[in-house]
Amino acid sequence: MTSPKKPTSSKIEKSKSNSSELEKYSHIKRGKSPFSFIKKYTREILVNYSWGLFPLLWITLFTVYPFIAIVSNGLDEGFGETFDTFGELVTSSLFLKIVRFTFLQAFLSMLATLALGIPLGLIFARYDFYGKTFLRSLFTLPFVLPPVYVVLGFTLFFDTYGWFGDFINTIFHVRPPLNRFSEGLTGIITAHMFYNIPIVLNFVASDAYYIKIQGDKN
Repeated sequence: MTSPKKPTSSKIEKSKSNSSELEKYSHIKRGKSPFSFIKKYTREILVNYSWGLFPLLWITLFTVYPFIAIVSNGLDEGFGETFDTFGELVTSSLFLKIVRFTFLQAFLSMLATLALGIPLGLIFARYDFYGKTFLRSLFTLPFVLPPVYVVLGFTLFFDTYGWFGDFINTIFHVRPPLNRFSEGLTGIITAHMFYNIPIVLNFVASDAYYIKIQGDKN
């Protein structure tokens, strides 16, 4: 009596491939649509990424659409006339005055920021004193406060009849012109210093502290 032949490895692999093919198309036998996987992945995409539809719609309505509308309105009269008008604009005295004022306030803001930010950074890096951590945390306020609150704070504090003005008037019976710090060129420089001094302070303090540690090791 002969024993039954054992299936060879090629036959086993062939049977496995046939079974996998059957499993691949088993959803058709069960009566499911062959496009059911499309519905499944579409549903997953809508569920997982629907949170991004509102920001995308917001950016489209309030950024992309206004930009396209401005460019299209500017080019309604044709490229030639538009660029002629642009050339007249950039060579006008008003435009040149604005450019000079922009560079002037940026240069003065940089000087004022460096004049205060570098010494403060060196002080925080080299010396330990009471309240250092608290003061360091105060310099993070410009990064977390909304700009509306900053403008409101400048208006209430740096004003002739604001909080600080009332305080000085109570003691010295004088109304100082504090509104200069919240208006015009001085107001712009003060606002820039409020935002930029913490940045300079953090960079200088970190680098100076690193140099101090390296010097102590050597």
